[in-house]
Amino acid sequence: DTEDFKFEIIFVAPKDLETDFIQLARRTCPNVVDLPTTSTLEASNTLLELNAHVILYLALGLSLLTYTTAMSRLAPIQVSFGHGHPISSGLSTIDFFVSSSLFFHAHSLAESDSVQHYIEQEVLFDTPTS
Repeated sequence: DTEDFKFEIIFVAPKDLETDFIQLARRTCPNVVDLPTTSTLEASNTLLELNAHVILYLALGLSLLTYTTAMSRLAPIQVSFGHGHPISSGLSTIDFFVSSSLFFHAHSLAESDSVQHYIEQEVLFDTPTS
């Protein structure tokens, strides 16, 4: 029953970060939260107040604020979405790494390589994710 399966998507971005993607999200998402950029503690508290079940970090390593915020467990499930940046966060607080198998050389998809290069559980799509 779809009535039992409802969820809310809240777009959260550092307040002073303005990219084309963020501008599009601000125009189209019904729920946008500006993440305070004054301290990691303020940003973490803002995320905690959302009571999210899942936090999906986009391009996690590209912002110092979101990277340091991701070092804390702020939701039961935390995911890094590596669209175009198929690099492990290296954080034990990130549960899943979502990307595309197209970003990897065929031999690097071997089970032994995944264990060596990723802390997170990999979720790889066969289509582009960027």
